[in-house]
Amino acid sequence: MLLVLAVLAALAVAFASSPLPRITPDSASYLTGAEKLAEDGRFESCDGPITLFAPGYSAAMAPLVRLGLEAPDAARLVNVLATLLLVLGAGALAAGAGLSGRASAVVALAVAVSYVALRNGALVWSEPLFCALLAWLLVALVGDGRGLEVRMAARPPVALVLGWALLLTRHSGLFVLPAIVLAAWLGSEAQRHRLARVVAFSVALVALPAAWWLRNVHVDGAPFGRRSGSRSTAFEVLGQLPDGLSSLALPADLPLALRLVVAVPLVAAIVLSVRRGLRERRTGAAVSILATAVVAYTVGVTLAAMRTLVDPLDTRLLSPIFVPAVVLVAVGAASPRARLERALAAWSVAVVCVMAVLAPGVAWRGHEKARDLGVVSDEVSCARWPARYAGEEP
Repeated sequence: MLLVLAVLAALAVAFASSPLPRITPDSASYLTGAEKLAEDGRFESCDGPITLFAPGYSAAMAPLVRLGLEAPDAARLVNVLATLLLVLGAGALAAGAGLSGRASAVVALAVAVSYVALRNGALVWSEPLFCALLAWLLVALVGDGRGLEVRMAARPPVALVLGWALLLTRHSGLFVLPAIVLAAWLGSEAQRHRLARVVAFSVALVALPAAWWLRNVHVDGAPFGRRSGSRSTAFEVLGQLPDGLSSLALPADLPLALRLVVAVPLVAAIVLSVRRGLRERRTGAAVSILATAVVAYTVGVTLAAMRTLVDPLDTRLLSPIFVPAVVLVAVGAASPRARLERALAAWSVAVVCVMAVLAPGVAWRGHEKARDLGVVSDEVSCARWPARYAGEEP
């Protein structure tokens, strides 16, 4: 069942991103970066070395470009595969959090038909790959619900590699570090020298990405690229949160008031999941890890938007919290014996049904959206993108 949902979601993204994925100014750096990596192994745009963006997304495209695909076609394929892995990861994470097979399938369905997956997958953005990596990293961290035991076993190295990939795909991966460290601490409770093990794991986690950040300092004087100061006040940034968070499940075109009404019971389910985690040892570690990932990432992105020039806190920037938040909603509504939980479960399933009804329209809009090189503000004369964009070579 999970595989069927994942394949259907991947096909929807393939349709939404056809005949080519859409591009934004950020996309120009990802695409030219992939072309340069395929050509000579350097992460560069038309203007020189790239430091503002992490290299992971372009590195995922580069082997496909080296095999002969145009960079936009490679991006489309990477997004399709990332969507497949995202849905499978959501189902596996729900099972790791102690949910039944039926509840895990509902979680996977919610992710498969979500605005996050279908809208992001239609653009040349690093979020689809980042969200897929985060979902599987959380699977490794949660495990069977007890966290990550740092010892000589298969799971810690897998978590380490996924953590490296996450940090090298988007700089905002830093905001997930508290959840990773917490998972190692909770999972290593029975281990001798618990603190030393967690510290060693944390140092190893940032060691490889730190080498790339030092490269950025050498090239540009800043570990994450030079950014202008924020043009929004703290209150303006906080005012963007309700719109951004409520658009994770339902399209942003729907009225904000309607999306907030839909979201309130879902937030209540998340609160119940935290309460349930405090009462039940079986779900306590999983809930703590997922809640920390959601809160730390949201706070981190919000503080970054207050200090530096980034996009508004919209579906794109907040999309990484979607999968852990959906699992938390499912955990909170999973008790069939309590009247409130039954009502929240019915509401959550109804929301997923609405998302499923809207999903074809989201995919269709992505497919019908004009592909226009005019949205790219910088010169891209060195790019080798197909003439299918705007009917002419860039």
